[in-house]
Amino acid sequence: FTFDRCVTIYANDVTISNSVINCRQPDYPAIWFRDGAANGRVIRNEINGIKVGNQSPGIGITCANGCVATQNRIVGPQDGIVLSGGSTAEDNYIGQSRGATTASGPSQHDAIVVTEGNATISHNTIDNICDSLLNQDDAQGCNAAVLTEATAGEVLIDRNYIKRWSWTVFNIKAGIATISTNYFGDIGLQCVIDGGTVGATSTQCRR
Repeated sequence: FTFDRCVTIYANDVTISNSVINCRQPDYPAIWFRDGAANGRVIRNEINGIKVGNQSPGIGITCANGCVATQNRIVGPQDGIVLSGGSTAEDNYIGQSRGATTASGPSQHDAIVVTEGNATISHNTIDNICDSLLNQDDAQGCNAAVLTEATAGEVLIDRNYIKRWSWTVFNIKAGIATISTNYFGDIGLQCVIDGGTVGATSTQCRR
């Protein structure tokens, strides 16, 4: 199936698979599991955040309440995947983030964000060039490959491959992050732990 629109889910146990999602709505998720929608599955989809003027969709997938996002190709939104409530991002490809102008200025991009609760981030490929690296129209540009926010819980970050990024690789603001056996391509950046408690395997965050 091809959906030339963003998709919002309110029900439990919904699976979206083998589809193309072309989202053009500014600052809106291409696939959005709303509060209360549990156990969603997003499998083998092509998700395109299409920029309209100076605005692009905010998020590729908003995955909540036990949601699993796997084997998706995400290109174009400001952020790739946002996880909460025990959700998982695994075996996804997250490509170019596209800049946008907001009321507070240029947008800032993160590939995967954990907003609250526990999460698993495993075996994803982040091969990214933000618009700011191409045309310098976005003063902030890419931020973190993985960002955990203040209400995040236990987060496993394991076996991810980060090829290109412009700022920090991991920005762990809160929660307990176990970071193991992640591989960096040509960026040569260090993991950044900004507060919170880091798991014992954090030294395995390496090239």
